[in-house]
Amino acid sequence: MYIHKKSIAEGLQAEQRFKNLAEIRGFEVRESTKEEQFDHIDFHLTLNSPTKEGVKLKARVDVKARKRLNRRNIDFEDEWVWIELKNVMGKDGWLYGASDFIAFEAEDSFIFSIRKELLGFCENKIDTKTRVHISSQAKYVCYSRSGRQDLISLIKMEDIKKLPNSTVWKK
Repeated sequence: MYIHKKSIAEGLQAEQRFKNLAEIRGFEVRESTKEEQFDHIDFHLTLNSPTKEGVKLKARVDVKARKRLNRRNIDFEDEWVWIELKNVMGKDGWLYGASDFIAFEAEDSFIFSIRKELLGFCENKIDTKTRVHISSQAKYVCYSRSGRQDLISLIKMEDIKKLPNSTVWKK
């Protein structure tokens, strides 16, 4: 239970760091409602300066805190990122949520990826037929935690950065 509470606290801290960074970058930030959080939306961003066409850019963002390869690790992992295909109840994971962007936290930045672009990449690269039983072996294959219905996989952060429309926000 301690680790779960710790993970929640780390997630909330990452969201606060993201919110501060977005505001510094000129975005108006609105936190999502509880209902929107179930759709995997943490924030609504609106760019304060309209485009040349007079349009104010808007985006729904799901923020992902830094994670560990497994819950026993002390150190965070920035080379590999957990992707959630199914949640603990066996329903569609955040990869299939309603956000426009996923913002992955790294030690010195947030890597901003268009969710649908990331989804296409994952559908092509993750072997969903192969299952492993050790979390560190979940690289581009699927892993489920004991007693849960989730389906998660590890992909390289570098692959996310290489997606055509990914952006890095330095902290």
